[in-house]
Amino acid sequence: MQYKELAKFFSLVISASTMDNENNKTPAFSLGEMIIVLLIMSLIAIGIPGIHFKKTEVKTKRTLHGRYECFYDNGTLMEYSVNEEGAATGPNAVGTCTFIPPKDAVFYLVHAVGGGGGAASGTGSIVTGTDTEEHTYNSPNEFPRWLRDVQGANEVPQLADGVKTYKTRISGAYAKVNYSASGQPGKTASMFFPRLRNVEITMRLGKGGALGQPGTETTVDFVIDNPNGTTTNMPEIIVAEGGEAGTAGTGTTTFWLGNEGAMCNIKENGAVGFREPEFSSNVELDLGSPMESMMGDVKFGAGGSGAYGNATGAASTSVTYEVSADGGVTWVDVSDFVKELRCRDPLVCPESGTVDGVCTPSGGKDGAVVILW
Repeated sequence: MQYKELAKFFSLVISASTMDNENNKTPAFSLGEMIIVLLIMSLIAIGIPGIHFKKTEVKTKRTLHGRYECFYDNGTLMEYSVNEEGAATGPNAVGTCTFIPPKDAVFYLVHAVGGGGGAASGTGSIVTGTDTEEHTYNSPNEFPRWLRDVQGANEVPQLADGVKTYKTRISGAYAKVNYSASGQPGKTASMFFPRLRNVEITMRLGKGGALGQPGTETTVDFVIDNPNGTTTNMPEIIVAEGGEAGTAGTGTTTFWLGNEGAMCNIKENGAVGFREPEFSSNVELDLGSPMESMMGDVKFGAGGSGAYGNATGAASTSVTYEVSADGGVTWVDVSDFVKELRCRDPLVCPESGTVDGVCTPSGGKDGAVVILW
């Protein structure tokens, strides 16, 4: 019954279409023809089977991050590599450090440091004694640091009538230290590279300078494999210069044994102790992680430690600080208001050791190369 009604419907539509075509002089699609086309398209759409889309998981392939190190260990050239999962090779003794970059790594950071300069070959000594030191100051801008402490506590006496200057006096035991200058650290050179393919990297490490001698440079060379089977040598892509030797001769500083600040200043000014480059902070030692470095705290590229007298054995004593506001007639003891500086680090000799209680100078530290990817 339904088929008969559908056939009757098509018959009426076709008849209407024929009448329309006869009445219209301009040929065109009639409403009936458009309805037939739409009906056919609907039947086709209903008959098309459903399309099922399969979800595919996209996987990203990458090379594990890692580090490569080339360094000297007690005079033996070593190389070592490790990735972020902790898979390591070495450290192994080698004749030449050679690194083949992983092909799928997207970047490389190459850090190099030259050998540190050796310290000056002078000797250190310390002399202790008891003395009194007097100074005159015309204005607060000229006050020494200890007198500014007293000023901050509002304990500086008022100047007497007609007196325009303060007098200060320090009494107690003192130490006079002679020292030789440390060597300068090796220069640090770092470069960033994108993908490195068909490249071999070789390294020549700088050596630390002996006493009074500069350190030597560290160089990084590339060898590129060309598609035609030949190679292209690119020497000294990176050059990290060696550090200069410590200045010849010795310096002298005097400090009161009741105040260790002067000895701290010697260390902070680099007159003694190793002078370290920025290399250690740049190479991310990753201590305690799967990519932990094997270089430890050897101070690669550091300038050698100068000689100096070690005052730790000298007996500390109280020091008296006095101020006179009447030209030296009356002295006011202001010792309780002086903030004495204390050294943060123990006053001990570096690894160069001691001879008769005096720290001996040392040569510079060897250079190194670290590659991160």
